[in-house]
Amino acid sequence: MNPRVFLFIIMLVNAATLHATPLVKGNTNMLIVEGLAEYGDRLEIVPTDSCDAFEIRAWIRDWERDNTFYPGELVDLSFSVGNIPVSQVGQVISVSEIFDEHFDIVYLSLGLWSWLAQDILEENKMEYLNVAFEENSLGLESNGWPIGDLPDHIGLMQDDCKVRQYGEII
Repeated sequence: MNPRVFLFIIMLVNAATLHATPLVKGNTNMLIVEGLAEYGDRLEIVPTDSCDAFEIRAWIRDWERDNTFYPGELVDLSFSVGNIPVSQVGQVISVSEIFDEHFDIVYLSLGLWSWLAQDILEENKMEYLNVAFEENSLGLESNGWPIGDLPDHIGLMQDDCKVRQYGEII
């Protein structure tokens, strides 16, 4: 096999693996996955104070910059795990108008999730969490975040949350 062709194939495999296995940043207090756009589009997973569930939050780029979003406002969207739709609305947490000179960041909550969701993510082998916006949400950028080994990190988050909540579990 031609060495150049072999090198190209290796690069394609590495690129596919990179997108399928996210670099999960943060710690067990907050997991962070960078979106496909790789700048200003992260997904955050945080446990609730009671450790009963976790919340998924997303940074969404708003290219219009003249949209007015308010904390608590509901935004129409399509949030899916792979090709399975799971939510049609997100709630604005806040808006950052100083993140970048070209776009604003709309910080959305995509809801509270049961810890059992980690099993569903792992069992169904879905590759991405996706957010798409309706046409009337002009300027808001649709995005995707690779799942990869995220279920493992969510499991560790849950275990750590239980330890913080109840003390050391023997």
